[in-house]
Amino acid sequence: MTELEDRITIARIFHERGWQRHSTLLTADQGRIYGRLLALPKWRKHAAETIGQSETDRTGIERILAEYHERFDAARGDGSSAYRTIPRDYSQEPLEVRVKSTLNAESLTQAAKSFERINALCHQAISAIYVEVKKRIQADEDLVFEIYRDALPSVERDRDAAAKSYREDIEEFVSSVKIDMSNGHFGRPSISTRVLHEHLPGSGIRLKELEDKSTLERFVALAEEVLKDERLFDKFFSAYHSEKRFRKRVLASAESRLEGADFGVRYDPITLSPQWVMISIFPSGSLEGYDETPESILKLGLAERGQIVEEYENGAFGLNHYSPILAGIRQLVAGGPITNPNASRISIMQNDSHFPNIKYSAATMKKLRGIEEELGQLFDSLPDISELPTPTKLRRKSSIQYSIRELPKDPMDITFGNESGCCIFVPKERSEMVNGWSVPYYLADPDIRIFGVYRKGEPDKRMGMVLAFETNESGEVPKRRILSCNSLELSRTGIAGGRSTIQALTDYVENWLIGYAQITGYDGLTMGAHDYNTAANYSSMKGGPVIDDLFFGADNRPKPLVYSDILEQVSLGGNASEMVLRKEGSYWLWRTA
Repeated sequence: MTELEDRITIARIFHERGWQRHSTLLTADQGRIYGRLLALPKWRKHAAETIGQSETDRTGIERILAEYHERFDAARGDGSSAYRTIPRDYSQEPLEVRVKSTLNAESLTQAAKSFERINALCHQAISAIYVEVKKRIQADEDLVFEIYRDALPSVERDRDAAAKSYREDIEEFVSSVKIDMSNGHFGRPSISTRVLHEHLPGSGIRLKELEDKSTLERFVALAEEVLKDERLFDKFFSAYHSEKRFRKRVLASAESRLEGADFGVRYDPITLSPQWVMISIFPSGSLEGYDETPESILKLGLAERGQIVEEYENGAFGLNHYSPILAGIRQLVAGGPITNPNASRISIMQNDSHFPNIKYSAATMKKLRGIEEELGQLFDSLPDISELPTPTKLRRKSSIQYSIRELPKDPMDITFGNESGCCIFVPKERSEMVNGWSVPYYLADPDIRIFGVYRKGEPDKRMGMVLAFETNESGEVPKRRILSCNSLELSRTGIAGGRSTIQALTDYVENWLIGYAQITGYDGLTMGAHDYNTAANYSSMKGGPVIDDLFFGADNRPKPLVYSDILEQVSLGGNASEMVLRKEGSYWLWRTA
């Protein structure tokens, strides 16, 4: 079996046991790196024990991971060097914030009103963006292609990932067509049949011929043979990924995305009850006859109240749906920084909300700045309703504690971005991947640090993160080592006390990071200065801009191109390049004399 086939097997094992995000990461662009991490001797037993459903199951999973490591990665060693120095043994007393529980009918009503306004503002921003995008791309097919090409698997960018995606698509659509056939659905080709036909160009069978039962059966048999025969697979894979067909798929995908944007432009935002917005997304039928008042919400059972908070924070149209939209707007307002060095400068993959990264008109930018300012204020002043499912007597605590710690880079822990409300998000479906593709890099690279911010509880709840890159100054011997932090990401649903708590938490985190950098031998500490960074907006410790030449990495090892708001790619001549800290894109928090 090939490495790709083995990794698909591992992905299925995770998916079948309910670990869809991990399965998705195994099948994403950097799936090979993630597979290597899971199979390392340091982690494979832990992974097997985490997902295994019985002792026999756990033993079997560990064996499969060990075999994968031996076949494809043993020459690299046991991988322990990437984890030798983490997490560092450093801590401070937690931050204690004095709060007074304000959970009442009034705060619920305010939460509803804020939520409704957030929804309306996001709608206005999307409308303004795509009205202009549609005008700009009119009759310019090349511009459409450049904006959207990086969103699809490409043999040019990552052949392994493209082959994996192609194989899985064929498997999925063969299964769907077989179900159609077993149900007696013959005649006009189904959508699954049409897509499968597109995946096998040059099969010698025309789409019209698939209306015949025997021809369809022969075609499905061919598709199954493609999955088994490596030579046949390569033939159809190469044909499917020809330059002409890839361009056609990109343009079709762009058209579909723009049609979705049109829906948002044509229709008004949903009208939500100003009394209590969550009623509109509560499970259908469960509140039949309910009077929809905040007072009644407070009288619901704890389980029902817990479900309301879950929908409010993480539902399909919860706050975590709108947070990336705000981040995407902020990136456009900041001038559309290059965050993904693997993609075109104007690609949707540069933006946390997949907005085209083009230059917008002055009128559109003025509108977006106004929306961004109001949205930011709304998110920062949201009432804290997280205690809704908590018994009344336990809500009377007068303080909340926050802490920060370095993460051990456990490959089973991949949701630090999800829980922080940022775009380094690992989804359950591969099609929803934004910048989560970089997670395997973050976990594998010994020159990258990840810190988690926690709200004390039973258990502690992670609600923030800091991603940091080890950089070094050029030209000096010995080189000065600088810890360069990308940003402080905080989920607003984990914060009680509004702006004052955000201010205190920002200062606490930056002070903690200074202590960490000092005790672990760094010569300086920087933080990203971009406008959509919580730290940059709330820091009281901000120093001058970083203008030094700082290169990513503690030595001269080649570095991958990863998602970052503070690094940029510079050419060294020929095909060589390096990632360096963007000039004046960060500020100093501390440095030695």
